[in-house]
Amino acid sequence: MNLDNARAILVATTQQPHGFLKITDPKLEPEIREMAAAGLITATLPGGKAGSFTAVNSVTDAGLQFLRVFQRHDSSQPAPTMPPAKIVVPLVRPAASQ
Repeated sequence: MNLDNARAILVATTQQPHGFLKITDPKLEPEIREMAAAGLITATLPGGKAGSFTAVNSVTDAGLQFLRVFQRHDSSQPAPTMPPAKIVVPLVRPAASQ
């Protein structure tokens, strides 16, 4: 599952006034299936019938927790590092034999 796509779908669904989101891109159907299987959403999936479509019906508690935890990471920015003077290496002395 693409986490950025999953987050975008969850955000878009939570922003809908009626709480559901119709998915028009058929390429996202496998993503929706995975998200439903993972328990992030409830969804209506096409059954191969004419006029059927994919929709995200609601975001579950697990989906809301995913949104709270998963934040997009901007990989164009360097990761923060600690200056070498702040790194502490613990010294472990072996116990003396008696």
